[in-house]
Parts: sequence; structure tokens; C-alpha cells
Amino acid sequence: MAKPGKYAHVIDKLPKMLGKDPARQDKINAIKDAMKREMPSLVDNPAAAAKAYITMRIEKNEHDAAASEIGLRLEATQQLMLDVFKANDQKSAKIGEYSISTHDEPYAQVEDKEKLRLWCIANGYENRMALAWATTNTITKERLLAGEAEPDGVTIYSVPKVKLTGLKGVAPDEE
Repeated sequence: MAKPGKYAHVIDKLPKMLGKDPARQDKINAIKDAMKREMPSLVDNPAAAAKAYITMRIEKNEHDAAASEIGLRLEATQQLMLDVFKANDQKSAKIGEYSISTHDEPYAQVEDKEKLRLWCIANGYENRMALAWATTNTITKERLLAGEAEPDGVTIYSVPKVKLTGLKGVAPDEE
């Protein structure tokens, strides 16, 4: 039997949330229904359900690794193309039915968050400033563990998580 998690004393009081996007959850539900029809053991056999999950995680990791490699090759190809376009004073090309054009655009990088925060307040952007979701989530979790209420404007849900360890090439899930 697994030991209770660090949120065991508060988690059962929270409403359950499977997904934030109803349209996506509808698609997931359709896939679940098809899987139940095609593999009935997923419904009543925990080992079969766990094995199916592990199989899907391995497949996803293999696809992610391939996508990462393709992304690197795409970036390398793009940089080579930009170099040759620049060397030939060219900004665009038409290859069959495809057109490629290039242009430069500004890119902002924050070097001093506090100076930017003060500038935002001074220039009327204070209502557009927000904590990153991960920071908000961390603060909320810390408050829950301390027995305090969630921050104003935040609703807390219980979201099921799965942690998978022990498979080569499969990164452990987040807790």
C-alpha cells in the first residue's frame, strides 16, 4: 500500500478536475470509450491499465525524442538557409507551390525584472502584470500545506497525477 502524499490532509476537500479544456476532454473521453471497447481489461484490471499507460509513455517519449531531433535539424537548416540568403542578398524564394520569405524583427529580453515592474506600474500596465502560473501554483500549494487559504482570485482543484519511474528512457513524471 502506498504511503499518503504530502497533500493527503487537504486533497479530498478539493473538487476534482480532469481537464481544463472541455473540447479536449471530449476528445479524450471518446478515445477512452474506444479503448474500453477494444481493450475491456483496462476497465477492471489495474495491471493491464498500468501496462497500457507505460506502453503509451514509451511511445510518447520515442516520438518526443524524434521530434526534438527534427527540431534541431530544422533549426540548423533554417540557419544555413538564412546564411545563404544573406550571402546572396535574398529575402525570399519560391520553390514549387511553396513560398519562403525572411525578415528580422525585434526581440525583447528582460535583464532587470524589478526595473521592468516599476516601469509597468509607472506606465499604466499594472493590471496586465501577473505571476507566472507555475509561481502561482507553488505559492498556492505552500499555503495549502501551511493550512492557509488559497490566494484571492485562485480556485484550487484536485488533479490526478501519475508518477512513473524505472523505465529506461522514460523521464519520471512530475509529482
